[in-house]
Amino acid sequence: MKNILFISSYFPPAGGVGVQRISKFCKYLSRMDYKPFVLTPPAWSVRRDKDISMLKELPDNLEQISPGFIDVRRLIPGEIAKYLSSWQRDHFFPDTMIQWVNKAKRMVGEVIKDKQIDVVYITLPHFSLLEFVAEIKADSNVPVILDMRDPFSFNFYVKQEANAEYQNKVRALERQAFAMADAVMNVTVNIHEEYCSLYPEWKDKFHYMPNGFDDEDYPQEIGDVNKLTNTCLTLCYTGSYSSMASILPYRDAILEIYQKHRIKIMLNLLTPTAKKRVRRDFKELNRLGLLDYHGFMQHKDAIAYQLKSHVMLFPALPTEGYFSGKIYEYIRSKRPVLCAIDGVKDSHELIRKAGVGIFADVKEDSGLVKALLQLHSQWQDGTLSVNPDMEFINRFSCNQRSKRLSGIISSITS
Repeated sequence: MKNILFISSYFPPAGGVGVQRISKFCKYLSRMDYKPFVLTPPAWSVRRDKDISMLKELPDNLEQISPGFIDVRRLIPGEIAKYLSSWQRDHFFPDTMIQWVNKAKRMVGEVIKDKQIDVVYITLPHFSLLEFVAEIKADSNVPVILDMRDPFSFNFYVKQEANAEYQNKVRALERQAFAMADAVMNVTVNIHEEYCSLYPEWKDKFHYMPNGFDDEDYPQEIGDVNKLTNTCLTLCYTGSYSSMASILPYRDAILEIYQKHRIKIMLNLLTPTAKKRVRRDFKELNRLGLLDYHGFMQHKDAIAYQLKSHVMLFPALPTEGYFSGKIYEYIRSKRPVLCAIDGVKDSHELIRKAGVGIFADVKEDSGLVKALLQLHSQWQDGTLSVNPDMEFINRFSCNQRSKRLSGIISSITS
């Protein structure tokens, strides 16, 4: 049996895709002769919606270590804190989680020795967790895997940073950590290729490890989408939305179809985005009875909610290589996935290969409206259908991804 230490700033009962990535690895690796240990901040310090149901999936042999720390964010009132962002950036590089990292770094060597850890897996963000690599390598020869769920030196916010000194600090920390790490996981093909280009000397240690879905979250048989008893065509979007991942073009198309054709299309919206923003953005849809809105929902309940809809919605993304892990649950749902595109990106290519994609060019006049009207016609006729490539889709199951991770671990620990 191998002992694996996961280091993560997010862990159940916190919810979200980043949490699921690490908790699912714990779940499945424990079935493959691994004993998982998790070093993570105490639950009170994590400002995320809670998903208590995720605790029930954690393996019985998991040991959690949660050293406390003094979080200055909790000492500064919110109205004041928003004026201190530049101060926080200067004092808490690269992010405020460095407060916990500085405390946890002092004990990680002892944990590795006491628990006889064979491999360490560090998942980011927060990017301050990169600091663990040097600390671990100073005291031991234990292999370290870095899991880059987002890029660091070329993410959107660093690219927008005008301070050259700050950008240099980011690159220096990233380069130091990558040089010492034994393997680096990248969550999308685009991010993986970018890092291989940026650091060709380490391309052999870079691995593409996408997010995915857990088959055990789904019913054994997913019913025929045409047999849903919904009174109108129903679209579903789950997850946060923003200017970088906008779903407002769908809202506008639904409204246009109703105003011009008096055809009702329902939007099922499941999002942790602030209620005030949702009510503002979807005020008219709500007034017309074309919105079913819910806030954060526990994971399995969210999947059941998706399966009550005819079509999944994927937003148009302005940046190549960045997309939510929800995409894998969408393709597993065996539902059509409507993509509002402004050019083909790697996320669209993934959906196309899965055999579930319907693509509407938002730059084309009424492109999204035409696509929705065609889907509505198919719904009326009972002919909504997709041809999912399950061999391709199953590559992203948590079980298959965990097997691949186990193979990588074997290659660096043998």
